[in-house]
Amino acid sequence: MTEPTSLQEKWDRHLIKSWFEYPDNALGHMVAAFTQKEKTDPIQAGLLRVPERFHLRRSVRGWVCTYIPKLGEALWATDPDDVLRRTKIVNILKTSKMDKLADNQIRGRAPSELRKLKKDIRVSQFGHKRGCAVHMNTLEKTAKSNWSQCK
Repeated sequence: MTEPTSLQEKWDRHLIKSWFEYPDNALGHMVAAFTQKEKTDPIQAGLLRVPERFHLRRSVRGWVCTYIPKLGEALWATDPDDVLRRTKIVNILKTSKMDKLADNQIRGRAPSELRKLKKDIRVSQFGHKRGCAVHMNTLEKTAKSNWSQCK
């Protein structure tokens, strides 16, 4: 293999190496190892295909399959001992501008649609909006009547 020339290429190689050697390790460990080796934090360096800070507890394979699905498919199809195929993937990534997907792209809905969906689910649990208020009034009346009986 040739020596990586850019920080982005080093990150891509490290990501692929971690996929095969440490698939269940947390991304935080992988990022820390890269930072220690290269003396540069990949998140602050503005590299492509780097996890957000709040994703650092996820496993390497889980994060790649969720946020970079095309890369995940290519890596699943690759034999762990196939160095030539790994090099081809790195060379493709070197010229690619493919970045990770955003959270709202993963869910397939915009944040406003998610809020509306949650509201609809809450309403459906109580039947309709007034159903919850009627239920609360019934509880209050029952509590008052029990108190008057206890006096």
